[in-house]
Amino acid sequence: MFLVSVGFRCSRFGNKKYIGYNDPFFYIYTVYVIIFVVMLFIADISRLHVKIRKILFLFTFLHQWIGRGMFIIFIGALLFDWHYIFECITSIVSIIVGISFIVYGCFFDKWRNTGEGDA
Repeated sequence: MFLVSVGFRCSRFGNKKYIGYNDPFFYIYTVYVIIFVVMLFIADISRLHVKIRKILFLFTFLHQWIGRGMFIIFIGALLFDWHYIFECITSIVSIIVGISFIVYGCFFDKWRNTGEGDA
């Protein structure tokens, strides 16, 4: 979902019919979003391969449901744009998905540390 939205943003590079095509902030902002989406993608595939998990050593919050949900909400807030309906829909859906990740991490994750038996 995010990759399609980022692709849509990249398709607007240099196109004069879109708002903000000549704004340097738009290009910097798009690169910023691309980096975050790639980080989220690597976090998703790191569950399949242990070696890839070493890449995200500094971003351990992406290995937990709550941290990943907060990160998805952050990316959704970055993509929120009223001028383009596709990005607005993607943003709203991603915020709902992020909230569901947080709820799952708080209430239904059986593998989280409950603190029982700690000294």
